[in-house]
Amino acid sequence: MTYEDFLKKKKITIEPSGFDCTERNPALFGWQNDVVRWALRKGKCAIFSDCGTGKTRLLLAVGAEST
Repeated sequence: MTYEDFLKKKKITIEPSGFDCTERNPALFGWQNDVVRWALRKGKCAIFSDCGTGKTRLLLAVGAEST
C-alpha cells in the first residue's frame, strides 16, 4: 500500500441529507436565498456569517422551509 492509498482511505466524505428547494423568499436578498438553498441541500451545516448580514432571517427561513 502506498502512502497515497493510505490517505485516500482516510478521506471522510459526507453525503448531503437535506432536500432541494427552488422557492425564493421575497423577504431575503438574492445571496441570502442562495445561502438558505445551500443549507437546505446540506441538511446539516453551520452558517458563519458576519455581523449585520441577516443571520436571524437566514435561520428563520431555513427553519420555515424544513418543517
